Amino acid sequence: MSKINILFRNFFRLTTRNYIFLTSLFVFFVAEFSLSTLFDLESEVQFALIILGMFIFSIINTTTFFKNDQIKNRYIKQKFSSYWLYSFVELLFLIVLNLFVALVVYFLSFIVSADFSFMLISVLGLFATGLVGSSIAWIFKFQWNASLVSKIFGQIGLIVVSFLALVNLDNFLKYIIPPVGQFVNLSLSKSSNAGFMGMLAHQIIFAIVLFLAGIQLNKNNFTK
Repeated sequence: MSKINILFRNFFRLTTRNYIFLTSLFVFFVAEFSLSTLFDLESEVQFALIILGMFIFSIINTTTFFKNDQIKNRYIKQKFSSYWLYSFVELLFLIVLNLFVALVVYFLSFIVSADFSFMLISVLGLFATGLVGSSIAWIFKFQWNASLVSKIFGQIGLIVVSFLALVNLDNFLKYIIPPVGQFVNLSLSKSSNAGFMGMLAHQIIFAIVLFLAGIQLNKNNFTK
């Protein structure tokens, strides 16, 4: 348990060490506040924009986290040596971080409602969207400790997959690309709670698949 605590505290310091996390969170709220006060937006549109913001925020901060992890944690990786323990705690930390951000974003937003079901779906929706963003960054985290060709491939891949995640498709391809765009479209369509829960499950399952694939893909680059 002490090893998990040590890693968890280390990951927290990595997240906050260069203020990108806090700065981007502040920019997120400023943008949300500006849009809400300057434009008379419906609650569905506001929520859709917050989902987009959550996805972009998650991509940026998880990618920065992995970059800092590669620069600062080489000694710790050699000390702990267990790739599976390190990856488990890393994954657990990202889950907690995304849940925390989802709660903060929701309660500081302009869509807060006394309706518990709406609050639950909103928080879970932001959380699931953040997980998808983190899982995409996880797949391509090998770019921070690989050859120049792999770095270029990783960065291009990250951009392309992130872009595809925002595309809303109605054919079979919607099952093989990250479903963020589909969730945004669902938010704008005033769907039922059942429809939202189905999409939340889709996002979480997709994130789990990407996390598992990323764990396997990045195994050989652990201590490089």
